[in-house]
Amino acid sequence: MGSRRIGKRRIRSLQDAKQSASDEWGLVRPAAIACAGLSRAIKSVQLGQMHGFGIEDLSDTPAEDATTALWVRDTDNSAAIATVSNDADFTDGAFSITTGGTGGHQTAVGTNTAPWKCTTGKPWWVEAVIKLADHDATEFFFGLTETDINADSFHLAAAGASADRIGFVKAAHNADAVTFACSANAAGTISTAFDTAIAYDTDNDQLGMGIHWDGAGSIHFYNSAVTATGTELGAWTKNTSVSAGVPTDSSLSLCLLLETGEGSTKTAVVNYIRGAWTV
Repeated sequence: MGSRRIGKRRIRSLQDAKQSASDEWGLVRPAAIACAGLSRAIKSVQLGQMHGFGIEDLSDTPAEDATTALWVRDTDNSAAIATVSNDADFTDGAFSITTGGTGGHQTAVGTNTAPWKCTTGKPWWVEAVIKLADHDATEFFFGLTETDINADSFHLAAAGASADRIGFVKAAHNADAVTFACSANAAGTISTAFDTAIAYDTDNDQLGMGIHWDGAGSIHFYNSAVTATGTELGAWTKNTSVSAGVPTDSSLSLCLLLETGEGSTKTAVVNYIRGAWTV
């Protein structure tokens, strides 16, 4: 019959036949982001109940200065983390993070290592799905950061040395706008509106977020629509691409930060946090 080669696109379509062409994030994210060890060329980490016994006791996740843990958390001001097994939307499992009870108290969970780098020819991907219990009293950051995760309000810190970050930001607790950060030393931005505005304006809405470094000079931000509880998340589309202020000289860790803007605790429920990078 002769020799016939199957192209990469055809292989991808066979691997994920149910993929929708409108799900632009699904077309760029590797399957290895959700399954460690699937590819020798891509390493990945996952935090979420669906990933097995190792995180069923999330309350044992150590403080941010631990030296023997893969995941760590900001434990200041009695911040808490817990497994959620009965969430109506995240039926494959979830976990919650909760701040302290005074305005400005924060919590965060993230990787204890910093393997993400914006290196030419070495793409990476990170993703998360969350919902906020009190949208107009809560700030958050999801993405990559050079800063230790327990640094106070690092999501609001001015761009500068040792403060590089790339991520989704809800910078004001009493405003609905979710913006993006992409900073390298003093260059770039800590909060700029997306090309297509994201307004997180209702308690317990779901939001999917994805970020991709293409290995060729640009960061691409993807997101789902802000989706009401009780409704399945739809396609994630590319929102904004940036090439200015990309931190090419930093080692970055994966992090989700939550901060209360009021005198009471605030909670986010998290379906998963995942990240992958090319080796």
